[in-house]
Parts: sequence; C-alpha cells; structure tokens
Amino acid sequence: MEILGLRWFDIELDTQVIHFHETKTGTPRKADYAQFPELAAIIERRAAVNEQLRGAGIITQWVFCFHKSAVVRGRQHHAAGDPLFKQSGERGLLGALRDQWSAGCRNAGLPGLLFHDLRRSACRNMDRAGVPRSVAMKLGGWSNAMYSRYAIGDEREIAPAMAQLGEYLEHAGWQSVGSRRKKLMKLRENVAEGGRSRTFRRAQYPPNRF
Repeated sequence: MEILGLRWFDIELDTQVIHFHETKTGTPRKADYAQFPELAAIIERRAAVNEQLRGAGIITQWVFCFHKSAVVRGRQHHAAGDPLFKQSGERGLLGALRDQWSAGCRNAGLPGLLFHDLRRSACRNMDRAGVPRSVAMKLGGWSNAMYSRYAIGDEREIAPAMAQLGEYLEHAGWQSVGSRRKKLMKLRENVAEGGRSRTFRRAQYPPNRF
C-alpha cells in the first residue's frame, strides 16, 4: 500500500526522491532512486501517463492509476485517473485487476505470484546483494521481526551454504566429529593419564565418601 498509495506530491522528479509519508511502521522515510535505473524508468513512464491524462483534462493525484476507463461487460467500473486500490475497505490491488495481474505473472514465468510477495522478494534481493541489514530495514520500512520474516532462505541456497560451512570448518581446524583438534600439551596430558579424561576416571573410581 505504500507503493499503490503514492501521490505526485510524494515524488520530487527533479531530485529523484520518493517520500513515504504513510508507512507500515508509522515512521515517514524517503528514498533516493537516482541510482536505481529500473525504478527511475517506472516513475518516468507514470509521469508520461500523468501528462497524457492532463492533456485530456483529467487531473489525478495518484502515481499508479488507471490510464483509461476500466469497462467490464459494457459497464464502467473505474474511471481514468482512479487509483488501483479502494481508498477504504479493500487492501492491495483491486479485484478487477486480478486477471491482468495473473496473466502478467504467467508471462513473466512466475505463476501464482501475489502482489504482497514483492515485499519479500525485495528483502531477499537486498540480502543477497549484500545490502547491510540496517540499511535494508530503513529502505523497506521494516522492523527486526518483519525483516526476519521476509528474508527467508531458498532451498537452492542450502547446498552452497553447506559448502561454505565445510570450507570454513576445514580452515578453522575442526574435525569431522565436531571438536577442535587438541593441542599438543593436551594430548600429552591424556597420554599420561592413560588416554582417559578426568571425568571418565571420576566415574570409574568415585571418591570414598566414608
């Protein structure tokens, strides 16, 4: 809803800064998108649509809106310039856009993707890109609990992770049984004590309590 609810006064086109006033955490923030060409291209396309609407005498405050009337079975459901969500009641994309969203996801090779899944994808992409957690949380407007919930792993990441773990343990000097290689002095003590630990000897020869 932070995205769908963006209005043109939230965006500084000259400095390429987006201001998020109504956020999930209740804390306003801003994002500089000058270094993010994909996002800059989206804002430019929406600005072009806004100019077209203005040329047709339609004034809208919404960045993401219908560029033309949505007519279903001969009946107009949404006028040009209307937001892509209901301002009260329904959260997220309008149900009328469900078929278009599903078709777009199938064409992108992501069938079954939900609009809210994009939040999780953004979190995971930033995590994989090496963006510091504190910065990712500030950019996405997430708390610690939210970040942990969104930054879930993928089964395809398990094998490389296990390889990294094995390499680390090998260089760190850990044996396959999970204990660190004993130092030379410790080995000598064990030999002097018959190869048994003090705990073993205490259990085998308990002290006389009487």
